[in-house]
Amino acid sequence: MLHDRQAGIEDTFVATMNRHLKDEKTKQRLLKEYDVGNNSGKSQDVVMDNVLHFAHDIGFYAPLVSIASGFPGKSYVFHFNEPNPWKGRYQGVASHILDAAFLYQNYNKFLDEAQRSSAEAFGKHFIKYVAGGVPFPEYSAENGGAMVYGADGERQKFVTGKNGEDLKRRSSIFKLAETSSLEELSTLWGSFMSGQ
Repeated sequence: MLHDRQAGIEDTFVATMNRHLKDEKTKQRLLKEYDVGNNSGKSQDVVMDNVLHFAHDIGFYAPLVSIASGFPGKSYVFHFNEPNPWKGRYQGVASHILDAAFLYQNYNKFLDEAQRSSAEAFGKHFIKYVAGGVPFPEYSAENGGAMVYGADGERQKFVTGKNGEDLKRRSSIFKLAETSSLEELSTLWGSFMSGQ
């Protein structure tokens, strides 16, 4: 979706940010937290990844926490941190939609034993939830908590807490919301995506 906009993406992102964010402290914090806008000669791939980190945080992570925290019933949160096992630019990195390959078990023969185990646990938890069961401990607004599927010591591990870094997530978006709001940051991303 952003491939055709990769050239000059850093300048475009900063210009959009300057038009849509009012608070200077928030602007400076965003540039620092996501390492965008300092024209340090980073490769286009690194700049693109940094912009995508912001996209993930405002488009997926922040809404997940907001919805789970405000939901009146039981909430079950998971973080899929499994690294992509296939050759390519994002090999070794957890990436969007890889969770579907693990969930549907279509690629298990191409996974190593640890990832296959993670895929099987992920599938079982999902089916248990859909069938009305309790797949793992629930999330609470006070204590957080998420099932983490991922590399090394975090495979199929329920992590209690709200600290994003404990879950292998950035807390940056919530730091930015201290001087802005998630709504304003989401509007910034929407404006950037629509070319405004």
